[in-house]
Amino acid sequence: MVSRFVAVLFASVLFACGPVEEPLPSEAEMESHMQIMAEEFVSAWNAGDAGALATQFHPEGRRLNSDVQEVWFGRQEIEDGFTMMLAADNPYGGSTLSAEVSSTKALAPGLFISSGEWQLIDATGEQLRLGFFANTVVIEDGKAYLMQESAGEYTPPN
Repeated sequence: MVSRFVAVLFASVLFACGPVEEPLPSEAEMESHMQIMAEEFVSAWNAGDAGALATQFHPEGRRLNSDVQEVWFGRQEIEDGFTMMLAADNPYGGSTLSAEVSSTKALAPGLFISSGEWQLIDATGEQLRLGFFANTVVIEDGKAYLMQESAGEYTPPN
């Protein structure tokens, strides 16, 4: 009888101490994070602030873009890349970015994907580029970071 009690007690303690599964991010949580991230990203781009753009990324984040051959890994490489892109002698220097998030989808606890469209207007007011993004976002300590930004360009049909 005592051994059965000990076994039941042990099993109860074992299961009570097991890991608690975190819930997936809610639609409202993802939308809130993406609204903040999009506003901060667009603001930083339009200010030409490569450092502020880099802080949008997780320390181990990466950036893939259709017009850059290499993948930028980590905040320093990402900041260096944005510094180059936003320089006055680069076609993107002085450009204005706008972006619209069209969807989000939870992937795992603290992880989701977001997609949408973006547009760049050059310093003269002409459309420079138009494209799409599909970004993987991680939530850590209540803050969302880009784990991977993937952006590409397209030409809309007439």
